[in-house]
Amino acid sequence: MHRNLSQKDFEQKVRELKAEGLQLVDFEVYFFNRKMRWAGVWRQGPNFETAFGLSGSDFYKRIQKERKRNYRLSEVESWRANGQQLYSGVWVLNLAPDKFNRNLNYCQFASKVNGYSEDGYVLMDLEEQR
Repeated sequence: MHRNLSQKDFEQKVRELKAEGLQLVDFEVYFFNRKMRWAGVWRQGPNFETAFGLSGSDFYKRIQKERKRNYRLSEVESWRANGQQLYSGVWVLNLAPDKFNRNLNYCQFASKVNGYSEDGYVLMDLEEQR
């Protein structure tokens, strides 16, 4: 686990550890002493892709791009910076279909989760946007 990193240092750490055959499996974006900080956990497994600090529309485009390459979103973080909602994610090589939704209220979210569960999907990650 690495923590208390700036976004730039975190992105560098992801590249370093990927070159060593480690896969980023979970990360958090948080504020400490009024500065945005990053923390992450890795494990063996090099088949993954990442993107950091994308707008909602750019993040959705990246999801579509990675789906075409058989990479599925396995971890997502979202936060507000300078009045804009930003997203970061980890994609892993996986041939199973996936779903991604955002900007849902509680009732919409519950309906989606129930419907997806009935179709055999499992909720992997959830981010609250404030």
